[in-house]
Amino acid sequence: MSTSTDWHDRAACLHKDPRPAIGGERVEPLATATFNARHPHDDTPVATLPDCGEADVDRAVSAARRAFESRVWSGLA
Repeated sequence: MSTSTDWHDRAACLHKDPRPAIGGERVEPLATATFNARHPHDDTPVATLPDCGEADVDRAVSAARRAFESRVWSGLA
């Protein structure tokens, strides 16, 4: 049985890529500002993430629209 310490040790070894995922790939954010994500339980810092703004959101929406209109996902189980 895994303990919470085991899970924290496993999580510490994970590669954390803070870049946004757009169109199925990690991309460099257009935004230069960042914010600190904090753990909701104890308010400890978890990661520094890009504070994606309108331009990054527009890229994500465009990628989602292309995926939707291609109907690639509709055939998947």
